[in-house]
Amino acid sequence: MATTKDLTYLDELENLVQKLVLTGNKDVSVEHLSKTAGKSTSLVYKAASPNDDTPFPLAWLPAFMNLKDDYDLLSLICQLTGHLPPAKLPRYNLDVEAERKTVKRFIQKLHRITESFEEYLESPNARDYKTYKTTAEDAIKEILSSIHYAKKAVKGIGELEL
Repeated sequence: MATTKDLTYLDELENLVQKLVLTGNKDVSVEHLSKTAGKSTSLVYKAASPNDDTPFPLAWLPAFMNLKDDYDLLSLICQLTGHLPPAKLPRYNLDVEAERKTVKRFIQKLHRITESFEEYLESPNARDYKTYKTTAEDAIKEILSSIHYAKKAVKGIGELEL
């Protein structure tokens, strides 16, 4: 993690907070966010302002990210701390059709990551690296999703056996 001398990521964090609160999904207004936080609209505006020196309240972030469906800030935090990007766990109906779709999607993602890694290794360049990085992150999310699905399937089977 960065030391106090190396806080270059703070500007990026502030920009993502502003994007989350002030712009982004226009369907969710700052007024709606302030009602969710139980605070005044002016306080929410002030907290997201680049001119305000007080830290943005972390307690608001989960609700704001869910309301706006914007997880860029969470992705940056994962990146800064050396963690995997966040993966939203899907809802599944435990039926044969859902399983087939899950397996097909899983195979496609793993095939695509192999292809993009081979392309990158053949001639390493910034464009192919970016493609590989994106497909690798998608594949990681798909793997985490499949683990979640398998866990739900095991629980479902366990409940049926009782």
